[in-house]
Amino acid sequence: MFRHPIILAVLLFLSCGAQSQPSWRIDKLGVEDGLSQGYIYVIHQDKKGFIWIGTHGGLNRYDGYRFKVFQYSPFNSATLGDNAVFFLKEDSITGKFWIGGSSALNEFDPETFKNTRFSYDKKQLEFSDGIFVNRHELLLACEYAVLLFDTRQKTFSEVPVYDEENTPTSITRVENVAADREGNFMIMSRSGIFFYDTLTRSCKRRTANSPDFSFFRHYEVFNVLQDSKGYYWIATNKKGLIRFDPRSGESTGIRLPPPLNDEMLRFDVVVEDSRGNVWAGSSNGLFRIEAVSLESEYFSTHDNGGASLRTMK
Repeated sequence: MFRHPIILAVLLFLSCGAQSQPSWRIDKLGVEDGLSQGYIYVIHQDKKGFIWIGTHGGLNRYDGYRFKVFQYSPFNSATLGDNAVFFLKEDSITGKFWIGGSSALNEFDPETFKNTRFSYDKKQLEFSDGIFVNRHELLLACEYAVLLFDTRQKTFSEVPVYDEENTPTSITRVENVAADREGNFMIMSRSGIFFYDTLTRSCKRRTANSPDFSFFRHYEVFNVLQDSKGYYWIATNKKGLIRFDPRSGESTGIRLPPPLNDEMLRFDVVVEDSRGNVWAGSSNGLFRIEAVSLESEYFSTHDNGGASLRTMK
């Protein structure tokens, strides 16, 4: 798992009036506040309102006042399989959390704090990301393999991968999985984007309903978001943040404020807010891209032209 260390930032969106631009206040919560470690991979809010933060040093629960930390212990098999928490998905049936780590998939009970570990017996894999493809199956991004995990039977199965000619192939360094608004399940890797075909239970470059991402097959892709307008945002390593229109096939690179350039950055995370603006996390700070103009606003803790994370912008 190759992610950039970030500080937990809570964005408080403060509108200055109906016609004015919003201001952004960013408060920091870090190790000095009780967070177990500064490398943050996932943030999840559960049904009770608790914030769960997955780090390279364990799982943290934040109640608005303090952190409670859950970590691996070699003397207690009911703890996490290791301290890396790369992803966390809440099971809609059981309410338990499925957590991916460096060596194990974990089933964590947020009520009792008890954990059950599951390891893939054919090889040791890193469980980088996961997504439910139905109510009882998780599609798992696992370094150099894609797996399915049946949450009822508690069994793993390896998903075959095919190239453009429908020939068996391998994926180079699987990073993340995500679903678009059309129901396509996307697997992002250092050899481009693949799609999970629910009918054949295999990964392919294209399926019957998927967009054509062949342009990105040689890109290192870390994440993909489809926004509310239907555009896809492709987060890459050293190729920038790209907006792709599946209707026209047009790709638009997002211009970065100087002195930054695409070669300097790795984009890891892309999300859309309620105003339709896109937020992108990178190896050198946070960007907000305005939905219509595509102008970007830059936030960073570095003194290189971006807004400090400590100030009101």
